[in-house]
Parts: sequence; structure tokens; C-alpha cells
Amino acid sequence: MFADAASQVASSAAQAADSTRKADVSIGPEEASSKAIKEKGTAASQQVRQASYQFRDDLEAYLRDKFPKQRRDAVINRAKKVVQDIQENSDFQETADFVVDMIHKYATRVHSSVAAEGKQVDVQSDENLDIAMKDAQV
Repeated sequence: MFADAASQVASSAAQAADSTRKADVSIGPEEASSKAIKEKGTAASQQVRQASYQFRDDLEAYLRDKFPKQRRDAVINRAKKVVQDIQENSDFQETADFVVDMIHKYATRVHSSVAAEGKQVDVQSDENLDIAMKDAQV
């Protein structure tokens, strides 16, 4: 099954690489404006994005076919148990607290050094980051 999955991944990756190579990203002297360069880059990135989405969809369909729901549920439950055991470990809590503390210290130092240079600091809050930081401290 793993060999089959690896073969499919390799095939999809080769198709994505071929479609990316076929993208015309060459720019001649007459097209050297920043607008033309940006448009070519956007077009190339959209092609890569589409290929990656197609690859993801193909992989999900393959996994759905190869792994019955009962087996998927068993793997998910085992993964949840592993995460729960790790989170209950005191070493994990100490490490998580250390990482969160270091992030706060780093942010404070960056803010202080920028403020010391007389530049205005405009920090935008990210709701998802705030939630993750609160969850990490629990």
C-alpha cells in the first residue's frame, strides 16, 4: 500500500513539475515593466497552486479508498491519545511555558529596540495567534 501511495505521489509530483515547466515565465525586454513581471509571476503561482490543490484532492481520494472509515477512526483516536499523553507530561508543560516565555521576551525586546530608534511601532494583533498562545499556556 505504501509503495502504491509513493508511486501515486511521484506521478502527481511529476505532473505538477511538468505543468510548472510549461508555464511561460520568460520576459523579454519589451515586457520588462513591473506590471508584466507581476502578472507573469501571479500566473505561474496560480498554476502551481492549482497543481497542488489537484494533488491534494487526488491524495485525499486515494486515502479514502485505501483506508476504511473504521481504520481512519482508529488512527485518529491513537493520535489523539498520543497528543493527550504528551500534553499531560510535566516536561511538555515546562517546555511549552519556556517557549511562550521566550516569544514574549523576544517580542518585548524587538518592540523596545524599535521604540529606542524613534520609529513608530504598529503591532497588529492576530486573533488565531492570540488563541494559540492562550492555549499553549493552559
